[in-house]
Amino acid sequence: MRATRSKRKLEEASSDHDDAEEAETQPEGRSTRSASPAEEEVKTQSTSRTGSKSQSQGSGSKRQLKRAKTEGSSSGVFENEQPTNTALPESIEFVGKNEGCLRIAAWNITSLASSQKKGFKRYVEAEDADILVLSETKVNNEPVDPSLTARYPHRYWAISAKKGYGTVYPRVTMKGDTTTDTDTCLAAGTAILSKRKALSVDYTLPGHPDPKYTKGRIITLEFEGSYLIGTYVPNAGVGLKTLDEKNLWNTHFEAYIRDLDEKKPVIWTGDLNVAPTELGE
Repeated sequence: MRATRSKRKLEEASSDHDDAEEAETQPEGRSTRSASPAEEEVKTQSTSRTGSKSQSQGSGSKRQLKRAKTEGSSSGVFENEQPTNTALPESIEFVGKNEGCLRIAAWNITSLASSQKKGFKRYVEAEDADILVLSETKVNNEPVDPSLTARYPHRYWAISAKKGYGTVYPRVTMKGDTTTDTDTCLAAGTAILSKRKALSVDYTLPGHPDPKYTKGRIITLEFEGSYLIGTYVPNAGVGLKTLDEKNLWNTHFEAYIRDLDEKKPVIWTGDLNVAPTELGE
């Protein structure tokens, strides 16, 4: 929420800054105004990011910012330095793997079918992870993909309890009652693709009172020296309205992961659905 407010504040300040530039370019004799505190703040933020360029030099006018935001490109970056690309680049390169090390990669693909149209295969080939953890796969059955089968002979798919996305069914809340909201009723599926065979696999969250709610959200693989957990952790919903369900998950997951850790080291991966910054007041 704080990031959203900061973004809005930056755009408003950018608009004020553009007005100031237009005033500064008026012919002599016309009045101009001094920079507002908002403009000074924008200049300070821009200088801290670029070292010397002002916001107008670095990204142009507000119209240009809007155009960059809406158009995007395969390598576009918006003013806040977040990527705007809708597909992966045609050429992808990663640092080579260190000898004797295992490479584990995790990615929320928000639909396998959609990601395959946007460069999924290019990423898989370039990363060449030994273990690839996928979340929010949105598949109803285990996919048949020869390229994945050839690269990963051991594939573990956790598929949601119901077909589709957003299917309604009752779920247990932290208070012990039930609800049928669609926001987080249906887990969207997880998968672990591995070049190594696991000793055992578990698709459940032990102790959770609602198996349908957790189905498709968690996979645990046991290897000789460690456990690997792939998760698609519930989010708290808009306005934190499903925070009880998330807390219920956290309570049982913490107990579960601590129990496993008593036996051998645990590697926890996936989409953890956590806020990158503190929540606003």
